[in-house]
Amino acid sequence: MHLSSPLKALSLDIWQTLIQSNPAFKPSQIRFLQEKTGVSNFALFQKIMQTVDQEIDAESTATGVDFGFQERIKTIWKKLEDEKLELKIQANELKNKVLEEWYLENEEIFLANPPKPIEADIRETLAQIREKNIKIGLLSNTGFIRGTTMRKVLNNMEILQETDFQLFSNESQITKPNIAFFRLLEEKLTCEPKEILHIGDNYEADYQGATQASWQTFWFSQKKHYLSEPKPLQIGSLKQLLSIL
Repeated sequence: MHLSSPLKALSLDIWQTLIQSNPAFKPSQIRFLQEKTGVSNFALFQKIMQTVDQEIDAESTATGVDFGFQERIKTIWKKLEDEKLELKIQANELKNKVLEEWYLENEEIFLANPPKPIEADIRETLAQIREKNIKIGLLSNTGFIRGTTMRKVLNNMEILQETDFQLFSNESQITKPNIAFFRLLEEKLTCEPKEILHIGDNYEADYQGATQASWQTFWFSQKKHYLSEPKPLQIGSLKQLLSIL
């Protein structure tokens, strides 16, 4: 496996590429939001929340538009109302002030149950890449967790310090695979498309998105099978890059 052009910058997805969710976070987040609704059936609330999250993620990928914490919460409440469930607060009562207070509580839960690195020595790997005079940028779709919160976590993990720039979808209101999101990072890194290598785990958002932007790209996956033809260039560890760059 080799690069098609000399490299000046490395663009990285975050979730399932650099870090993975703490198993304790999602149940805690669900119970927190369940309490806000007043719905007593945990399994039902969990199913509705997961369905909404998946549907919005799919819409975001298809349209390239970001849907953040507030939009997702409002959609969950509307689904609950469709189920004719009795709620503590109705969807039309979810004002920005209330939702911002809820977000801060959501952030506290996230910071108390921080994600874990995919690779224990990820910071050292990133530092070695930068020693090769290669800039590193982060390009991430967000969802329930905003870029401001992600920077806090990445800083605590000593990953943020090894990057030159970070772009989060909630801050730009566009998402991968929207080509405009890739172009934004190009501008920040002051590189031509062919001078950037992007790595991420989402085949459509990361691999196909970067390909459409004319970037070099590797699909981050430890799976042994491929999703389509032609077969994507694939790596299962960022440490593999050290022998490629």
